[in-house]
Amino acid sequence: MYLNPDWDPDKYGETSFFELRKPPDGREVVKGKEEYDWIGSVSPRYGRIAVFRGIIPHSARPPSPDVKGARYTFACKVT
Repeated sequence: MYLNPDWDPDKYGETSFFELRKPPDGREVVKGKEEYDWIGSVSPRYGRIAVFRGIIPHSARPPSPDVKGARYTFACKVT
């Protein structure tokens, strides 16, 4: 859940999701040499909740350099 009430899209800070790129010739992916394709992103908006499986590669993208302060989120991991 995104917790900054005054956040706007120009501040960036989205959560991006990726998918492991498999070699076209069907070879095994070598550990440490993985490559990923971007799937999509969720923009921070106050009160928005992003629900996804934790095994999906994801990353919190950095906010704009103009941001003074932090981008706050609340994360729960359910097993």
